[in-house]
Amino acid sequence: MKDDIDIESVLRASLAEHARQTPDADRLAERIIADADHPRPVHDPHRPRRWSGWMLPAIAAGSVAAVVGAVIAVAQLGHSGRHAADQGPLTSDKRSAASSPVSTESGQVYASTLPTPASTAPGLPGGVPVPAFRVIDLTFTSAQVGWALGSGTCLSGSGENCPAVMRTDDGGSRWISTPNPPASLPVDGSCAAPCVDHVRFANDNVGYAFGPGALFMTVDGGQSWGNNEDPAGTSSLEVANGTALRVTGERLVIADVGQTSWKPAALPAKATVKGDVVRSRDRAYVSAGSSNSLYVSTNDGAKWAEQPSPCSGSAIGSLSTGADGSVVVLCAPVGPATPAVYTSNNDATSFTPIAGLTTGNFDGPFGAADGSTLFRSSSGQLERTTDEGKHWARVATDKTKGVVAFLGFESPTVGRWVTGDGSTIYTTTDAGQHWTPYKFK
Repeated sequence: MKDDIDIESVLRASLAEHARQTPDADRLAERIIADADHPRPVHDPHRPRRWSGWMLPAIAAGSVAAVVGAVIAVAQLGHSGRHAADQGPLTSDKRSAASSPVSTESGQVYASTLPTPASTAPGLPGGVPVPAFRVIDLTFTSAQVGWALGSGTCLSGSGENCPAVMRTDDGGSRWISTPNPPASLPVDGSCAAPCVDHVRFANDNVGYAFGPGALFMTVDGGQSWGNNEDPAGTSSLEVANGTALRVTGERLVIADVGQTSWKPAALPAKATVKGDVVRSRDRAYVSAGSSNSLYVSTNDGAKWAEQPSPCSGSAIGSLSTGADGSVVVLCAPVGPATPAVYTSNNDATSFTPIAGLTTGNFDGPFGAADGSTLFRSSSGQLERTTDEGKHWARVATDKTKGVVAFLGFESPTVGRWVTGDGSTIYTTTDAGQHWTPYKFK
């Protein structure tokens, strides 16, 4: 022990002597600058490097400081480690809560004239509370992820409605607001320009909002919207498998998803179109504008063929597709005539009539989970057939009055039905046998 004490004493004395000989701060700075301005010859690499005497106490002091710092750091690390272990579950719970979407129990919406509020969930900018939201169109990119276009009470306090877009990441159990394109929505049959009445998303990033004289596109999941000039307006737009097809005026145009450059689709020469373009899988269908026939594509719109319409004596009223690629044709009834619906499972080369339709039980959108599972809607109810209309069964009811706002399937088993006032979204996951409602305030 005495040897240790002697060594310690000698070391202390040496450090004290070096400290006494160390130049003050001003002289030390001057020496460093001088050494920088007049570098000494490079040392022989084979000879041991010698340190100037004034550097030793600085190194010693730095070493002491490093040791002291390390001791303190170790002590703090041990303390923080124990603290993290004690608080681990609380920290985990906080992260989970922060990443959960905000429920529309409190209501979320944006007003087009107000700045975007701060985000309330990662990747999903949140809005501020509103008392109500009403859906006019839906789009889903999977069974879980979807967007709803609609309106909510304006944030200005005027009591009027403003456009809004909602998003769900859990199949429609919870919804959160996202920024809406700077456009108007239809109200009482009129809509100020620019007007959007539909929304379609191709994937979690790229989506389109469109309507008379308006076409907006987002490439960041709806956090921002760019305006693509569209003087003729967009009456229909559908996306699948990396391509977008849209009807503008009497033309059908095509573009790669996410691109703003559109070109005419490869229809027969001088062909025009009318109505909506519909898609499922790699199939696409649109009504011919100058004849009672259909244009059909089996390769995502790259090539088209013309097929005769099943509507003899009347024109094609509207089209729908099953999630299996089948097509359903509604023939426009003339006067009080009974509606006629036909379905095809072979790319519109032949059709089968669907029975059991009257003007009393069919006054809203129709849809198909596949070529044999069809749905008819009327005010307040939804019915289903699996045998070409020989038998229909009521599968969902709602007291809301008005024409159904939306009916569609994104897979043979998963589909959505929106009530006439847009307040409730019904979801099925078993091809329409059962439906679960989600009601906005």
